[in-house]
Amino acid sequence: MPSRAQFMLDQMNEAITASQSKFKRSYLGASSIGSSCERALQYSFRHCTDSDFNAITLKRFEDGHYSESVYIKRLLKAGFDLEHDEDGVQFGFSAVGGWFRGHRDGRFRVIPVFGESIWEHKSSKKWSALAKLVEKDESTALLNWNKIYYDQAQTYMGYSGIQYHITTAAGEGSREECICVTEFDQKAFDEIVKKAERIITSDRLLPKIGTMMNFDCKWCDAKDVCHEDVIPKPSCRNCAALDFKIDGETKAVCGRWSEYDSNGALISEAAWEKDTKAIQEYYSCHMYMPELIGMEEGQMIKDNQGFSLQYENNGVTFKNGQGEGAMTSMDMYEARESKPWLTNAQKIKNAFDGKFEGWE
Repeated sequence: MPSRAQFMLDQMNEAITASQSKFKRSYLGASSIGSSCERALQYSFRHCTDSDFNAITLKRFEDGHYSESVYIKRLLKAGFDLEHDEDGVQFGFSAVGGWFRGHRDGRFRVIPVFGESIWEHKSSKKWSALAKLVEKDESTALLNWNKIYYDQAQTYMGYSGIQYHITTAAGEGSREECICVTEFDQKAFDEIVKKAERIITSDRLLPKIGTMMNFDCKWCDAKDVCHEDVIPKPSCRNCAALDFKIDGETKAVCGRWSEYDSNGALISEAAWEKDTKAIQEYYSCHMYMPELIGMEEGQMIKDNQGFSLQYENNGVTFKNGQGEGAMTSMDMYEARESKPWLTNAQKIKNAFDGKFEGWE
């Protein structure tokens, strides 16, 4: 039987989950680039997933921040020349047109044997597994322990020009610990950059890594969008008309909407730096990337009401966008459970030049 005061813990956990930030990253992060599934990273970059964390996960994040601050104090107390920010602002990089970013925990200006080195701290109950791998072969320890952490380390080294990466890992309470040195691998870094470019610039969904039964897929935030044909909430980022750029000052271009300038430049570098939410909004001119609604290529149609993508599905024609007879993306999203545009209802709509209203 639970404690009579259990309501206090329940209320605390509810407050923790309710207070989490709803802001979605506007960039592809170095902390996740090592993920085995490029499509999952693409879904995240295109804002096709909602990742609300439970209280346990949020408290785990909190433990990680606390453990990092503990190790900063310990390293400085031991006399190591560690560069970090007293206010908690981390040191970062911006690459691939500014769409690929990362923030390292710190940098050793100089330490014995290795000189200048990147520093990252990980709070993990699996720290002892890393310790065993270090004893066996330190050069491959981080890679074999956690591919995501390894690619993060290679990314930071590659963009900083620093040849060594120091990982400290501690168990719960920051009492038990180990340390690992990883050297820069140019080939690994080059592959990471190519991967980031694919994820950012591709206008088609990248391949899945498996079926719903795949272990990684079971725990993925995008499993419903990827495997269960759930339509994501529409925003500029998952619109078929948006083209992400990785060279020059223009960050993204809208293929139809030229309200910002005559060339259709949706957002410049200066404006994006000032307002990273600039292309997270929804506008009624939105048209889903075809594969997000289970379609292949659509035919672009323009009429006096605007643009739309027209599709043929089992002999039924439907349009997504602003054109005559089209469903807006938000209408499709709100009717995502029934998907009337894929049913006989669409045939009737076409026959009588009707429209869906309040469809459930």
